[in-house]
Amino acid sequence: MTKETISLCGKKVEMLYCAAAETGYEDLSGKSVEVFIPKQAVGNDGSPIYDDNGKAVYNQPTAMLGDYIKLGIAAIAAAYDREDSQSPIDAKDIIYDANPQDITTLVTTVSRLRNSWYTMPASVTTEDANGQKN
Repeated sequence: MTKETISLCGKKVEMLYCAAAETGYEDLSGKSVEVFIPKQAVGNDGSPIYDDNGKAVYNQPTAMLGDYIKLGIAAIAAAYDREDSQSPIDAKDIIYDANPQDITTLVTTVSRLRNSWYTMPASVTTEDANGQKN
């Protein structure tokens, strides 16, 4: 999990990116978190497309701004649900009171947290793997 504290709507807010945030996004949006994942491009025949250097070509993720806002709201909810505490803001505050800078902060932070979460090294290894590292 990755966590960060930001300022939104004049309040300090924690965001937690973990599986609960992704589940929360899916509940809020009715869509799969796969909208954030680039997909390998395929031709009309269904075969993968490669560039002139032999590298796979990927389509851009289909997530829109609203998807990132919902993912950010879910990350805020995950942070406070985990600690059984009340968030200082809710979705209505973000929808009605947030200024453009707040939205930019929300989207860039949740994007950064998501990227960090997916690039974290595994924290659990077997004893054999530990022995091989030493």
